[in-house]
Amino acid sequence: MNRSKLSRFELPLVLAGSALFFFLFHQHELSGHDPANFVLMLRYGFDPWQMRPHAPGYPGFYVFWNVFRVLTGMSEFHAILAGNIFFTLLAIALVYWIATRLRGRSFGLLASVLVATNPLVLFYSATGEIYSYDAAFSAFVVLLLLDTGSRKSAALFFFYGLFGAFRLSSVILTFPVVAGVLLFLALREKTWKPLIVQTGMIALGTLVWLVPCAYAVGGLGAWFHVLRDATSFAGSFTQNLAIFVPYSIWMANVLLILALVHSRTMWRRLRQKDETIVILSLLIVVPALFFALFCYSKGYALLYIAPFALLSASLLRTTAWSKPWIAAALAANLLVVFAVPFVPPSDRSALSHAERSPMERFQDAAYRGLSFFSPTLAFLEQSDNAMAAVDSLLYSVPTGSVVLIDHAASVLAYPRALQAHFPALAFLTQPVSDAEHVIYYRADSISFHSEMSEVPERTPLYYVTTPGLVSAIGPPEGQRVSRNNYFELYSIPLPARAALAGRMERYFTNGSRP
Repeated sequence: MNRSKLSRFELPLVLAGSALFFFLFHQHELSGHDPANFVLMLRYGFDPWQMRPHAPGYPGFYVFWNVFRVLTGMSEFHAILAGNIFFTLLAIALVYWIATRLRGRSFGLLASVLVATNPLVLFYSATGEIYSYDAAFSAFVVLLLLDTGSRKSAALFFFYGLFGAFRLSSVILTFPVVAGVLLFLALREKTWKPLIVQTGMIALGTLVWLVPCAYAVGGLGAWFHVLRDATSFAGSFTQNLAIFVPYSIWMANVLLILALVHSRTMWRRLRQKDETIVILSLLIVVPALFFALFCYSKGYALLYIAPFALLSASLLRTTAWSKPWIAAALAANLLVVFAVPFVPPSDRSALSHAERSPMERFQDAAYRGLSFFSPTLAFLEQSDNAMAAVDSLLYSVPTGSVVLIDHAASVLAYPRALQAHFPALAFLTQPVSDAEHVIYYRADSISFHSEMSEVPERTPLYYVTTPGLVSAIGPPEGQRVSRNNYFELYSIPLPARAALAGRMERYFTNGSRP
């Protein structure tokens, strides 16, 4: 069989490999705050005020998953997982098609394999987080900007606006590049008509979802209030870098070295005003600056996976010793996912700053950045095991009880996910700082209170912590009901509740509470 006939099977084989990874290694237990928000949205209805889901709402996913569930009969969680592998396969296929149009089939194969084996792509294709959508959206934006002169471009700009219904921040973060390219083309061609038509199509696509979404939350003013809440999660520059840098290392690994080695070549091509290179570079730089300066979390870097893969494939094709570099890049991708162990921070890392030495805080931050935020199978396995472990403890808790999850336990036992698992129980978490509230998770609702003492006296109270923390600071006052390798469950009688509140105050809160 000659090369041209074999090339027909290139993309299907890459897609089959990604699908096989998903079926072998996908997450089995609902875990994480955001995935639980989405499950509760599908179960109880769309309501950003109750974080179903969190702001700004994601109405596109609400429609997409509900249609998918009607067609397949899947559970909420499995519909989300199926959507993630769909977006992953779509991202790979789009990158292959774009790269093939740019430089031929061999370039398309290399670029698509770089996407398919990327640690973040593999990891988020197999979890309940929805960052796989950003990988597909990333490829769509590249297609959009490299196809602005075709007859179909107006329709693509309509979909660009429409896709804000899925993740509005992805549209906002890429819009400066999109607007800049359109303005540049208008000035170069000395005509404003395409710019007016294309921006009009973006606005039309946005209105298609914005109007019904605003109506669902109580009007446009209410929706802007929800949107303003979505901006309240910004972190400091150092906090963002503490997450952004490790994820960038996991994502790029060996290719970072290649980029540094050939930085002079890349700069020369930028100065030569190679439009494709400039557009791809801007699609990386603009979102990355936002992530570093304002807010970064988990898989946001997938927003520029397509331009990153295309630029990386270009470097790999033109560098000396091309084949060894390609082999090293692919091997490093797979080693990150399959070989990096999961080493979480110590249980003491959940304690307040006053309870830990500066060296402990530094070590905990390093472990969290280099391991806990790692896109690895070891993390997926531990996450599944931990959620199964806490579930096994809570099956014995009477209906109507309140369960306090301390900060050490909540690292892997997410209260929001437990709310979805046990709708007949209420879960609460203590604040980390003086400005925060006690958060209650009940059935379909989430509420904020000033003190834990608001738990009714006749309501049974249970407490989940970790064996490591009990060894470090001692057990709480109360009766230990059960334990396993991950967690310990205590029943807290009414006389011991004040002591438990004092325990939370002393060990977990940064600063004294009024």
